[in-house]
Amino acid sequence: NKSEIMAIPQGPDVVRSLTCSGILADEMNHQVDFAEGYAAAMPAISGGAKYTAQGTANGRSAGYRMLYGIDDQTMKSLGPPQIDSNRLVEKMLRPPENLSPEEKRRWIEWQLVEMPKEQFNDLSLERLAFEAPGMRYWVTAEGGHSLSIHYSADPDKDPVTKIGAEWKKAARARMKSQARWDREMEIKYDTFEGRPVILNWNHDVFVKKLDYDSEDPIHISLDFGTQVWITIFAQYRRIEGFTAYQLHILDELIGRNSNTPEQADDTIKKLKARFRRTWDQNNIITYCDPNGDRPEPTTADKSLNTSVKILRNAGLYAKSKQFAVKESTEVMETAFAKTLPNGEPAILIDPRCEYLISCCAGGLHYPEEGKGKEGHYEKDGEFDHGGDALRYLIANLFDDIALSGQTKPPRQKRVIIRERQTGRIKGYKTINYNNSRQIRRRGVDAFYRG
Repeated sequence: NKSEIMAIPQGPDVVRSLTCSGILADEMNHQVDFAEGYAAAMPAISGGAKYTAQGTANGRSAGYRMLYGIDDQTMKSLGPPQIDSNRLVEKMLRPPENLSPEEKRRWIEWQLVEMPKEQFNDLSLERLAFEAPGMRYWVTAEGGHSLSIHYSADPDKDPVTKIGAEWKKAARARMKSQARWDREMEIKYDTFEGRPVILNWNHDVFVKKLDYDSEDPIHISLDFGTQVWITIFAQYRRIEGFTAYQLHILDELIGRNSNTPEQADDTIKKLKARFRRTWDQNNIITYCDPNGDRPEPTTADKSLNTSVKILRNAGLYAKSKQFAVKESTEVMETAFAKTLPNGEPAILIDPRCEYLISCCAGGLHYPEEGKGKEGHYEKDGEFDHGGDALRYLIANLFDDIALSGQTKPPRQKRVIIRERQTGRIKGYKTINYNNSRQIRRRGVDAFYRG
C-alpha cells in the first residue's frame, strides 16, 4: 500500500514538518524534548494520527505527567481516571482454592492462553489487565489510554512461581543498585540513578505544617528557566528559648514554558494573594542566580534586559553572592544534616511544597558514577531547578544568619598600619572586623589591601 516507516529524532523540529498516520515515541521518559515533540505532533494527532509513547520510569518527567494525567503547570492531578482496571473487584477467572499460589498463577495464564479467540477479543482492555497479574490499564481524565506492564505479567518472571523467583534472584544480583532496579524493573518514578544530594532525607522529619508570621521578613529564592522555573518563599524563625534560627520553607511556585517577566509577575501575585505583602525591601529579601545580572540576554528572556533588571522592574530587588556550585551544594547538604538545640532539623518544608519535597527525596541527585561533572548534581531539566533555588537560598542565608545557632568565627583582614602624619608604613596587622567602622574605632589609619 506504499506506506513508509521513517525514523526521526526527538524534539519538535522534524515531526512538525511531517504528516503521518501514526507516531511511536520510544523511551518517552528519557527524551529531554518529549513535551515539545508531542505538542508539535498535535496537528497530525488532531487529524486522526495515532500517537503511542512508551518507556521505562525516569522520575517525574513529561512522559510520566502525560501517562498519569498530571498538569504540567501546577504538577497537580487533572482528575481521577475515567476508567481504571484497579477499580474492578469481581474476578472472572477464579482458580480452585486447593491449588498452591504457583498453580493458581499458572492456571490463570492457561485460561487466558486457551480462551477462544472470539471470547478473548470481546474482553475489554480494562478487564484483561485486571485478570492478568502484573498489568494495569486506565484512561486519564484527558482521555489518554495508559497501560502498565510489570515483569510479573510473565509467569516465568513472576516471583510467585519457582522459576520466576529464581529469575528475579539472579537478575537482582546482576543489578547491584537498588535505585536502578526500582527504576528499570519495578516501574517506580520516585527513584533515580546516582546518589541523592540530600542523603538524610526523611519525610517525617523535614515535612511539617508551618505557620506564616506576618511580622517576619520573607526570603524569596528564584531560579530562571524556559522549560521550568521555580520561586521559593521562606522565613527564618527564631527558636523560642534558643539563639538558633530555623528555615521554614512555606510555599513554592512552579512555572513551565514561560520566561522571566512572567515569573516576576506570578511571584508578585503570589506575594499579594498568599502572604498579603507589599514588595518593600525591608520585609522581602530576594535571591537569584548569581549570573542573572550578566549584561546580555538570558536564556529565560528574549528582551535586552537581564533577569535581575526584569525582577527589579517588577519590584523584586534580587541579590546573590558569587559562589561555586560544588561549595554551595556542600553548604546545602550541611544545612539539611544540621540538628538544632531543640532536636529539630535546621530546615522544615511545608507539605504544600510537593515539587521541593520530591526534589529533596531523590529528584535532586548526582549523575551515575563516571558521568557528569564531579561535585555537580545532575542537570535533568526538572529537579535541578529546585536544587538551584534551594542552593541560592541556603548558601546566601547560611553565611548571613547563623542557621546553625552557633557563633561564627570572626572575619579577619590583613591591613596596612601607617603613621598619621607622614603616611609611612609602620607594619601590617591581622584584625577581626565586622565592618569598616570597627577598624576606624581602633584609632589608627588603615585600609584594606587589594
